[in-house]
Amino acid sequence: TLVYLLTGNASEGLAIVFGLVFGIRELFLPIQLLYINLVSDGMPALALGFSPHDRQIMHQKPKQSIEVLEPFDKRYIGAISTMNAALVIGSYYFFLHISARIGLTAAFFILPISQAFMFTTIWVGFRSVFHHLRAFPAMFWLGFLGPIVGQLVIYSVPGVPELFHVRETSIGYMALFLAISTVVMIVFSLKQQYFGAKHVRSV
Repeated sequence: TLVYLLTGNASEGLAIVFGLVFGIRELFLPIQLLYINLVSDGMPALALGFSPHDRQIMHQKPKQSIEVLEPFDKRYIGAISTMNAALVIGSYYFFLHISARIGLTAAFFILPISQAFMFTTIWVGFRSVFHHLRAFPAMFWLGFLGPIVGQLVIYSVPGVPELFHVRETSIGYMALFLAISTVVMIVFSLKQQYFGAKHVRSV
Protein backbone atom coordinates (compact mmCIF):
# COMPACT_ATOMS: atom_id res chain seq x y z
CA THR A 1 0.00 0.00 0.00
CA LEU A 2 2.82 2.39 0.87
CA VAL A 3 4.51 1.80 -2.48
CA TYR A 4 1.27 2.49 -4.34
CA LEU A 5 0.48 5.67 -2.37
CA LEU A 6 4.01 7.04 -2.70
CA THR A 7 4.02 6.35 -6.42
CA GLY A 8 0.61 7.95 -6.89
CA ASN A 9 1.46 11.06 -4.88
CA ALA A 10 4.83 11.39 -6.61
CA SER A 11 3.05 11.14 -9.98
CA GLU A 12 0.72 13.99 -9.04
CA GLY A 13 3.52 16.12 -7.64
CA LEU A 14 5.80 15.59 -10.63
CA ALA A 15 2.96 16.28 -13.09
CA ILE A 16 2.24 19.60 -11.35
CA VAL A 17 5.94 20.52 -11.26
CA PHE A 18 6.42 19.58 -14.93
CA GLY A 19 3.32 21.61 -15.76
CA LEU A 20 4.70 24.68 -14.00
CA VAL A 21 8.03 24.27 -15.78
CA PHE A 22 6.24 24.16 -19.14
CA GLY A 23 3.96 27.06 -18.28
CA ILE A 24 0.78 25.15 -17.38
CA ARG A 25 -0.33 27.14 -14.34
CA GLU A 26 -3.44 25.14 -13.40
CA LEU A 27 -2.97 21.59 -14.60
CA PHE A 28 -5.21 20.31 -11.78
CA LEU A 29 -7.75 22.22 -9.72
CA PRO A 30 -8.14 21.65 -5.95
CA ILE A 31 -11.39 19.71 -6.38
CA GLN A 32 -9.71 17.44 -8.92
CA LEU A 33 -6.76 16.75 -6.61
CA LEU A 34 -9.17 16.07 -3.75
CA TYR A 35 -11.04 13.55 -5.89
CA ILE A 36 -7.81 11.86 -7.01
CA ASN A 37 -6.49 11.52 -3.46
CA LEU A 38 -9.73 10.41 -1.81
CA VAL A 39 -11.33 8.26 -4.50
CA SER A 40 -8.94 7.33 -7.30
CA ASP A 41 -6.08 6.62 -4.88
CA GLY A 42 -8.25 5.53 -1.98
CA MET A 43 -9.96 2.51 -3.54
CA PRO A 44 -6.78 0.84 -4.89
CA ALA A 45 -4.98 1.53 -1.59
CA LEU A 46 -7.89 -0.04 0.31
CA ALA A 47 -7.78 -3.08 -1.97
CA LEU A 48 -4.03 -3.48 -1.44
CA GLY A 49 -4.60 -3.16 2.31
CA PHE A 50 -6.72 -6.32 2.11
CA SER A 51 -4.32 -8.16 -0.20
CA PRO A 52 -3.32 -11.65 1.00
CA HIS A 53 -0.53 -12.10 3.50
CA ASP A 54 2.55 -14.24 3.01
CA ARG A 55 1.99 -17.55 4.80
CA GLN A 56 5.74 -18.23 4.81
CA ILE A 57 6.79 -14.94 6.40
CA MET A 58 7.36 -16.47 9.86
CA HIS A 59 9.74 -19.05 8.37
CA GLN A 60 12.10 -16.40 6.99
CA LYS A 61 15.22 -15.33 8.84
CA PRO A 62 15.05 -11.84 10.35
CA LYS A 63 16.84 -9.13 8.39
CA GLN A 64 19.92 -7.44 9.78
CA SER A 65 18.48 -4.01 9.10
CA ILE A 66 14.92 -2.82 8.57
CA GLU A 67 14.20 -0.74 5.47
CA VAL A 68 10.77 0.65 4.79
CA LEU A 69 11.56 0.73 1.07
CA GLU A 70 13.87 -1.72 -0.61
CA PRO A 71 15.99 -0.70 -3.64
CA PHE A 72 13.48 -2.31 -6.00
CA ASP A 73 10.65 -0.29 -4.45
CA LYS A 74 12.60 2.95 -4.86
CA ARG A 75 13.33 2.19 -8.53
CA TYR A 76 9.68 1.38 -9.11
CA ILE A 77 8.44 4.58 -7.46
CA GLY A 78 10.93 6.77 -9.33
CA ALA A 79 10.39 5.20 -12.75
CA ILE A 80 6.61 4.81 -12.69
CA SER A 81 5.88 8.21 -11.14
CA THR A 82 8.08 9.94 -13.72
CA MET A 83 6.41 7.96 -16.50
CA ASN A 84 2.93 8.83 -15.21
CA ALA A 85 3.79 12.53 -14.99
CA ALA A 86 5.32 12.55 -18.48
CA LEU A 87 2.25 10.76 -19.83
CA VAL A 88 -0.06 13.38 -18.33
CA ILE A 89 1.95 16.32 -19.68
CA GLY A 90 2.37 14.66 -23.07
CA SER A 91 -1.37 14.01 -23.28
CA TYR A 92 -2.13 17.62 -22.40
CA TYR A 93 0.01 18.88 -25.27
CA PHE A 94 -1.25 16.19 -27.64
CA PHE A 95 -4.86 17.38 -27.21
CA LEU A 96 -3.99 21.06 -26.84
CA HIS A 97 -4.30 21.58 -30.59
CA ILE A 98 -8.05 20.88 -30.21
CA SER A 99 -8.50 23.24 -27.25
CA ALA A 100 -6.94 24.03 -23.88
CA ARG A 101 -10.07 22.65 -22.21
CA ILE A 102 -9.74 19.25 -23.85
CA GLY A 103 -6.04 19.20 -22.97
CA LEU A 104 -6.85 19.74 -19.28
CA THR A 105 -9.69 17.25 -19.57
CA ALA A 106 -7.30 14.62 -20.92
CA ALA A 107 -4.80 15.27 -18.12
CA PHE A 108 -7.41 14.84 -15.39
CA PHE A 109 -8.82 11.70 -17.01
CA ILE A 110 -5.50 10.00 -17.70
CA LEU A 111 -3.73 10.45 -14.35
CA PRO A 112 -6.25 8.49 -12.21
CA ILE A 113 -6.71 5.82 -14.88
CA SER A 114 -2.96 5.32 -15.33
CA GLN A 115 -2.76 4.89 -11.56
CA ALA A 116 -5.49 2.24 -11.75
CA PHE A 117 -3.36 0.36 -14.28
CA MET A 118 -0.35 0.95 -12.02
CA PHE A 119 -2.36 -0.76 -9.26
CA THR A 120 -2.68 -3.85 -11.47
CA THR A 121 1.11 -4.06 -11.93
CA ILE A 122 1.57 -3.96 -8.15
CA TRP A 123 -1.21 -6.50 -7.54
CA VAL A 124 0.02 -8.94 -10.19
CA GLY A 125 3.60 -8.60 -8.97
CA PHE A 126 2.41 -9.13 -5.40
CA ARG A 127 0.30 -12.08 -6.45
CA SER A 128 3.27 -13.75 -8.20
CA VAL A 129 4.59 -14.62 -4.72
CA PHE A 130 1.25 -16.01 -3.57
CA HIS A 131 0.55 -18.10 -6.65
CA HIS A 132 -1.71 -20.46 -4.72
CA LEU A 133 -4.32 -17.74 -4.26
CA ARG A 134 -7.01 -16.58 -6.65
CA ALA A 135 -5.59 -14.06 -9.09
CA PHE A 136 -8.42 -11.56 -9.07
CA PRO A 137 -10.65 -11.55 -5.96
CA ALA A 138 -13.35 -8.97 -5.34
CA MET A 139 -10.94 -6.46 -3.75
CA PHE A 140 -8.88 -6.40 -6.94
CA TRP A 141 -11.91 -5.39 -8.98
CA LEU A 142 -12.78 -2.68 -6.46
CA GLY A 143 -9.28 -1.22 -6.74
CA PHE A 144 -9.12 -1.47 -10.53
CA LEU A 145 -12.63 -0.72 -11.73
CA GLY A 146 -13.56 1.81 -9.03
CA PRO A 147 -11.43 4.68 -10.41
CA ILE A 148 -12.37 3.84 -14.00
CA VAL A 149 -16.11 3.86 -13.27
CA GLY A 150 -15.66 7.09 -11.31
CA GLN A 151 -14.01 8.78 -14.27
CA LEU A 152 -16.70 7.56 -16.67
CA VAL A 153 -19.36 9.05 -14.37
CA ILE A 154 -17.54 12.38 -14.11
CA TYR A 155 -17.18 12.70 -17.88
CA SER A 156 -20.54 11.39 -19.04
CA VAL A 157 -23.25 12.26 -16.49
CA PRO A 158 -24.83 15.65 -17.27
CA GLY A 159 -23.84 18.35 -14.81
CA VAL A 160 -20.90 16.48 -13.28
CA PRO A 161 -18.24 17.70 -15.77
CA GLU A 162 -19.01 21.29 -14.84
CA LEU A 163 -18.50 20.46 -11.16
CA PHE A 164 -14.98 19.24 -11.92
CA HIS A 165 -14.32 21.95 -14.54
CA VAL A 166 -13.79 19.46 -17.38
CA ARG A 167 -15.46 18.99 -20.73
CA GLU A 168 -18.20 16.43 -21.22
CA THR A 169 -16.49 13.77 -23.29
CA SER A 170 -17.66 11.40 -26.02
CA ILE A 171 -17.19 7.64 -25.90
CA GLY A 172 -14.51 7.96 -28.58
CA TYR A 173 -12.43 10.37 -26.52
CA MET A 174 -12.83 8.28 -23.37
CA ALA A 175 -11.70 5.16 -25.25
CA LEU A 176 -8.66 7.07 -26.52
CA PHE A 177 -7.86 8.32 -23.00
CA LEU A 178 -8.14 4.77 -21.67
CA ALA A 179 -5.80 3.49 -24.39
CA ILE A 180 -3.21 6.15 -23.54
CA SER A 181 -3.47 5.27 -19.85
CA THR A 182 -2.41 1.67 -20.51
CA VAL A 183 1.08 2.85 -21.50
CA VAL A 184 2.31 2.56 -17.91
CA MET A 185 1.19 -1.04 -17.59
CA ILE A 186 2.60 -2.00 -20.99
CA VAL A 187 5.97 -0.36 -20.38
CA PHE A 188 6.23 -1.94 -16.93
CA SER A 189 5.57 -5.36 -18.43
CA LEU A 190 8.24 -4.81 -21.09
CA LYS A 191 10.75 -3.52 -18.52
CA GLN A 192 10.02 -6.16 -15.88
CA GLN A 193 13.43 -7.69 -16.38
CA TYR A 194 15.03 -4.35 -15.46
CA PHE A 195 12.91 -4.01 -12.34
CA GLY A 196 13.78 -7.53 -11.32
CA ALA A 197 11.84 -10.71 -10.75
CA LYS A 198 10.73 -9.86 -7.21
CA HIS A 199 7.40 -8.39 -6.35
CA VAL A 200 6.54 -4.92 -5.17
CA ARG A 201 5.94 -5.32 -1.48
CA SER A 202 2.74 -4.10 0.14
CA VAL A 203 3.95 -2.34 3.29
